[in-house]
Amino acid sequence: IILYPGETSSERVSKPGNYSLSRLLILLHERGDPPIYLLNQSARHEQYGNIEFIHFTLLNFIKLIARVAFRQNTLIISQTGAYHRCAQLLRALMPRSRVLIRLGGVYFGKEYLESHAFQRVRRAHRRRLSSADMIISTADGTPVDLYMKKVGIPPQRYKKWLNGLPNIPNCEGRRRTNRIVCIGRLHPEKGIDYVIRSFAKAAPRLRESFMLVIVGDGPERENLRKLARELAVEAVVHFTGHADDVGPHLYSAKLLVSGLGNNTLMEAIATGTPVVALELGEIRELYGSFPN
Repeated sequence: IILYPGETSSERVSKPGNYSLSRLLILLHERGDPPIYLLNQSARHEQYGNIEFIHFTLLNFIKLIARVAFRQNTLIISQTGAYHRCAQLLRALMPRSRVLIRLGGVYFGKEYLESHAFQRVRRAHRRRLSSADMIISTADGTPVDLYMKKVGIPPQRYKKWLNGLPNIPNCEGRRRTNRIVCIGRLHPEKGIDYVIRSFAKAAPRLRESFMLVIVGDGPERENLRKLARELAVEAVVHFTGHADDVGPHLYSAKLLVSGLGNNTLMEAIATGTPVVALELGEIRELYGSFPN
């Protein structure tokens, strides 16, 4: 049983370019066992092999309980610790079940984790993680160990897993041009505004003209466009929108500048694209040996 605080679908999990939870679902779909119930925010109900996508409403949750109560040895996965009370209820109703919380990294830097601001909210983080028998975090360069220490999770209750490097062939035979690419969701926490400001400062000092290509979409799109206008780089900042296939963008760029992201670092490594990334706590430890 997977408790997922967002929308997902069979189309999303069947694309081999996706990572972590999506890749896990692909593997479980290919195996065909056991049955998987994925509660998410999409109103569409569908069956994808052994995976059933269910709209996460109170009524549908009660219906699920009626179907699965007293089943044994069930794994309950809470994505990012969401719906932890629902996870606790399921575990109480299902003998020998376990709760696994999956974190996609911690999305905080070292400076914030050591600040008084985080001290004020760390109890809420601890409550969110308290229902877990085990926590798995993507080892994505964020300071996972420091986060767990600050929240009070002992080492034996969490593990870090590094996502596998993807295989991204250059099917179109792209060549690198004077493009700098940034790939990520256009959300405040991703730091795309920092990338645009950095590009605006660097552009006048470059020997040749470059285009900054931003691949992704999200609620910050218009604010980022406005920022590019204010910094007088609107003509050389191009927003492409969302793209599932990032290979053409990477193979045609001379540099990837990463905001807060992990998948894009691995994609840059896989395509041999030079990359500039933020040191968030464990980036150098994980990726420092790669020459690009």
